[in-house]
Amino acid sequence: MGLHHGKPAIAREKLVKKWRREGKFALIEADNPDWLYLWDQWYPAGEAPLGDAGR
Repeated sequence: MGLHHGKPAIAREKLVKKWRREGKFALIEADNPDWLYLWDQWYPAGEAPLGDAGR
């Protein structure tokens, strides 16, 4: 994948960064209403993305 695939994500991140806290919480709660810790679902044991040692 080239760098151009990341541009929409970066633009969205910059937009969300300007939001008030309440808007950010609403965005999270739309997909994760119980505020579950999702790292283990995204990256099962030993499958962390390169350059990230996990959380």
